[in-house]
Amino acid sequence: KKIKKITKLMEKDGEFLTSIYNKVKETVHHSVSLISKKKQARNNTSSWQQDLACDIDEISSFGSFREALNSNISSIIQKAFAFVLAFLEKDYNLDLFIEKPDIRQLWLENFSLFSRAPEQVVVENSGKIEELHCSLPFSSSIFTLIDSFRDEKPEDLAKLEDLVSLRFPLFTKRDRPAELMRNYMTDFAIKNGFTKKNASLFQNLLRCILGRDPVNFAEAHLTFWRNETIILAINELVQTTKLDVTEALKDKSLDEFRKWFIDSVLSQYTPDEENWSSIHKQRTWVYQVTQVFEPLSRLQQAIPTDLRWVSLDFARCFVRDFAIPLEMSPKHSLDLTSKALASVGSFVNQLARTVKDMRDPNKALRIC
Repeated sequence: KKIKKITKLMEKDGEFLTSIYNKVKETVHHSVSLISKKKQARNNTSSWQQDLACDIDEISSFGSFREALNSNISSIIQKAFAFVLAFLEKDYNLDLFIEKPDIRQLWLENFSLFSRAPEQVVVENSGKIEELHCSLPFSSSIFTLIDSFRDEKPEDLAKLEDLVSLRFPLFTKRDRPAELMRNYMTDFAIKNGFTKKNASLFQNLLRCILGRDPVNFAEAHLTFWRNETIILAINELVQTTKLDVTEALKDKSLDEFRKWFIDSVLSQYTPDEENWSSIHKQRTWVYQVTQVFEPLSRLQQAIPTDLRWVSLDFARCFVRDFAIPLEMSPKHSLDLTSKALASVGSFVNQLARTVKDMRDPNKALRIC
């Protein structure tokens, strides 16, 4: 089916045909170059054609040197075409070319920039949780390019822009159309574990952090790297709790939003008669709290430990390890937990006063 699609496109679209031809040609040259380099590494200075001419078994199997030569050339071209086909198919880029005629010029530009032939073709989809149907042509190649500079530890946007512009100045331009930036941000979000439905959350978080939209692809990456732990934790919690955070992100700084968000999550899981009304509901509650606990602990970084967070962990452990195995009545479980939490709260507050002069009282609190 895909080969038929490409064949039809090559028949109808001259620019598409030229792009495919050039890319197959480039890939063939790359493959031949790799063969030559491997031969040089073994101190073999003869060409692959000369090696073939000396291979009696290979020539005999095809009947003549000419047939053996044709077979080898065909094999190289077929592999090159297979690479180009795989690259076109990755993240549904070919479908984007067919379905969005208005971005075909951008598609052809990006195709010519990025389809460099590697030694091994990786065709798996770039999406982390759900498949990425790219909105921007070959966006995953832009991710890979910019992420390759992460180890350079660029301190600021200018440094990262300099690194990227050495290879592709196009991706450091600051006057990109807003729709193009939105499309890129949607793909970037899906690559990092957001769903398409939640992709706007990613954009809103970056806007909350910067106080505006990122000026280009490089700034989107730099902002994400600096806040990755927080951004991914919020995404996990939103997907689990189904909280609507759209309005809260509009008028809060990142720290204000984080505190509001933690408060909202903790409030949602406060033990009460409704969510502890049966042992089955208690099991469900323990499962839900366990799901949010790890991302919530990452989100707690650099925020003074909330007593309710400590209490929630205590209640989770109490129900999981005592109330459910001992088949306590829900009312009895809630009464015991409430009394225990009052004691825990008193203990933690007293401990806080004791350790307030320590170098890191917040860490001491969390350990206790």
